[in-house]
Amino acid sequence: MNAVLIEKEQIRELVYPTQVAEKPLSFRKELADKCAKALSLGNLHKGKCSIFFRDAVGLKKVNTTIWGFMEDNIVLKGGVVLNLRYVEDIVF
Repeated sequence: MNAVLIEKEQIRELVYPTQVAEKPLSFRKELADKCAKALSLGNLHKGKCSIFFRDAVGLKKVNTTIWGFMEDNIVLKGGVVLNLRYVEDIVF
């Protein structure tokens, strides 16, 4: 994926699209599984992952540790929250 690398602190400053296409249930389940794996990786081994997501401008990438995730959001260090509807992939 050709994405612009950003720091996690920049996530709060980005503008996100108002309308996002609904992702298939199978994709959402796979993404939830990847979030759970990344959460374990971060908590147990202090490992980082790459999160690919879209803002209003285009594809972004952030290398970070996932500290938590809920049904609709990923929580990163420092309380940075990223809505899962913008996430395209999580790579370890």
